[in-house]
Amino acid sequence: MSYGLANAQDVQTVTAKGVAAIEQGNTAIARDIALQDALRNAVEQAVGTMIDSETLVESYQVLRDSVYSKTSGYIQKYTVLQEGSTAPTLYEVTVSAVVKTEGLKNDLGALGLLHARA
Repeated sequence: MSYGLANAQDVQTVTAKGVAAIEQGNTAIARDIALQDALRNAVEQAVGTMIDSETLVESYQVLRDSVYSKTSGYIQKYTVLQEGSTAPTLYEVTVSAVVKTEGLKNDLGALGLLHARA
């Protein structure tokens, strides 16, 4: 299942996995949470290609509050590659996501986190 529209921008395609607990047998809620986790992980992967690991560690809270909380703004489109219960109490979703790196670069630059990679 694919969502979103593609256009010619600065983008990066990543594969990411998300996991959520199935509480009280409610797999629909667990699926939604696992999907959001996978999309956030996709954005985190894209950020990781733009800034060095030391900056990632030092600025985790800033990234979490300012960047990872706006995941949907960076995902151009995604496709669910695999999903289902991996254990009686866990639901897992794997996605292929197209991340708009232009917006990420702008936001990382505004936060002073974007440095040239060696």
